[in-house]
Amino acid sequence: MVAGGGTLDEPWEVTDMSARREVEQHLHSLDEIHEVMHSMKTLATMETHKLARFLAIQQRQVTDIEAMAADLLGHFPKARSAAALSTQAYVLIGSERGFCGDFNDRLVQALPPSGGPKKADAILAVGHRLNTRLDKHVVPITALDGAGATEQVANVLDTLAQSIASVQQANGPLSLIVIYHGNEGGELRERTLFPPFENLPALPRTGLPPQLQLPPSVLYAKLLDQYLFAVLSEVLYTSLMAENQKRVQHLEAALRHLDERREELARRGRALRQEEITEEIEVILLNVDTPGTARHTRRL
Repeated sequence: MVAGGGTLDEPWEVTDMSARREVEQHLHSLDEIHEVMHSMKTLATMETHKLARFLAIQQRQVTDIEAMAADLLGHFPKARSAAALSTQAYVLIGSERGFCGDFNDRLVQALPPSGGPKKADAILAVGHRLNTRLDKHVVPITALDGAGATEQVANVLDTLAQSIASVQQANGPLSLIVIYHGNEGGELRERTLFPPFENLPALPRTGLPPQLQLPPSVLYAKLLDQYLFAVLSEVLYTSLMAENQKRVQHLEAALRHLDERREELARRGRALRQEEITEEIEVILLNVDTPGTARHTRRL
């Protein structure tokens, strides 16, 4: 109660204070979300720095194996035996985790049409998020877990290589193409794994052939095994790099939008508080005794 029998517990006060509290609670929730998203962005950025070191090493290894294969095939072209390829298989390297925009949708869209000449007879899909988008696909799918961090790539590589061997054993010689995101601009790349070394430049046969400790065909087979692991490893590291780069971009855009929303709510909260203060002053002034009122006259 205040002087003159008035009260400060007016309906407008409850309503306005309730609105301000709702704004403050919402703002607090957005602050917590901002903190989580900022941490996710920081982790993704750190992951890209780590992946850059691994990727550089893997790319050099692939280049060295390709150079050895070009030299071997330049002198011993019959080391590579031609086989009839009866099955067209695709490996799609998607993401295990989310917050990376259309990363997985673009892979699904890159698959050739089912009635086309390059249609997929089998698909090996790496990454949980990718597999959720392929559930309704009519082609037989081998769903594999993906790597969420650099340290998990080795396990994914082993599982993927075993799955490719299983598909090959069940279907015979494969034409195997891997589709993945490049780490420069995030463009999609399509790379032929089987038949291998198709795009190597033809080296002129100069000088004496290399002295081999193994028959050329045996050496080629061993080189092919190493090449498969090296290329798949490079592809997995490259895709994970692109995924984290995409995640950083996606989170940066989300954080900018969140900052705008937080600023909007902060302005709304300040405006509501200013309205409360103004109305509190008005109530106080209305209930203060002034000269000429009834109570003032009685005292005289």
